[in-house]
Amino acid sequence: MNDNTESRVTKPILTLALLLAGGLLVGFSVGRWLAPLAAWIGPVLVMRFARDHKVGRGYLLVLATCMLAVFIGFFSIWMGGLPRPMVPFLNVGIGLLWSLPYLADRLVSPRLRSFSSTFVFTLAVTTLEFAFIHLSPLGTWGAWGFTQYGNVPLMQIASVTGMIGISFLIAWFASVANWAWEHRSGGGGILRGLAIFGAVMAVVALFGFLRLNLAPTSEAEETVRVAGITAMSTSEIYDLRTVNPQSHRDAYFDEILREARAGAKVIVWPELSGFGPASDEASLIARAQEFARQHRIYLAIPLFTCPDELETELVEIVENKLLLIDPAGAIVI
Repeated sequence: MNDNTESRVTKPILTLALLLAGGLLVGFSVGRWLAPLAAWIGPVLVMRFARDHKVGRGYLLVLATCMLAVFIGFFSIWMGGLPRPMVPFLNVGIGLLWSLPYLADRLVSPRLRSFSSTFVFTLAVTTLEFAFIHLSPLGTWGAWGFTQYGNVPLMQIASVTGMIGISFLIAWFASVANWAWEHRSGGGGILRGLAIFGAVMAVVALFGFLRLNLAPTSEAEETVRVAGITAMSTSEIYDLRTVNPQSHRDAYFDEILREARAGAKVIVWPELSGFGPASDEASLIARAQEFARQHRIYLAIPLFTCPDELETELVEIVENKLLLIDPAGAIVI
């Protein structure tokens, strides 16, 4: 700990409340829920608790909080699409991964009293996320970059760094906020650190603004209009007995028509959106082929085909696949 944090925590109830608040904010910013601002604030509070407590008990509570956040964000999704025995293992495993950067920060950052200490947590987050994305069969599930969906200027940094860049900024903000709190009496030193962070964020914002506003728009630039459609929430899919696949598909085809008329040449549905029983798969594919041929578009249809008879809400035997249909109506992938 720094000099400003050496004193014992005198209000354990308050610190536990801040830890719980941090966990809830993280949980409601990922997975099924998307609250972009919560994704920035939650790690700040969790880190504050970790730094104010001894490693042993403090880390165990942080670990429990991370598991709670994973439970809030992903439990309802996993229960609908994965075998039940896998769910607790995923919850514990991902919660453990999310907690490790806080442990690294608690162990290493007290030894680095300069602004460089803000990169311990930041690099731990990005390193683990990079490894998880490339080594785990879950891919980008749980990546912090998803939390900023809708923040279009910030999302542009992904064109340079991938989603890791967004995760880096969120994690760095948590570290800088805590560093600034611990060195709040440091005068010019804290101002220099905040200026560095502010300058980087300003560059990212400027890059996003310029990329959005200077993107080529004329046909002379050989651009292609691409549309990604989310006509209905995929959270409905997980109880297939109560959802009418036909109405779900009709909503997507209505959106295809709108985007095709607007000039889109490539149209993509999100994963699982072509869900339905196996007996309906052929008719859906034929309809999509005719639509692509009629409107001269490339159409990507993700299928989620299940048995015709479902005895439980859990979908254990499914085919999750993607079809790409070309403007001639042929399946090319």
